[in-house]
Amino acid sequence: MEKSGIYQYKCPTHKSYYIGETKRSFSIRDKEHKKAAEQQRWSHSGLTQHMEFCKAPIEGPKILHTSDD
Repeated sequence: MEKSGIYQYKCPTHKSYYIGETKRSFSIRDKEHKKAAEQQRWSHSGLTQHMEFCKAPIEGPKILHTSDD
């Protein structure tokens, strides 16, 4: 079973960060962010809102903290 917890994405262009928390696995949450951006559902998260206006590659997710809950 994959772990849940806190993760971070980074926009190197704007030197900004998106930090999120999930109870699902990190890989599932990553796929949700990517699918929302592909479908142009910009209100899905702060990350997708950023992706609406910034077309630079986003770095991440970087795992900051894991939980077995």
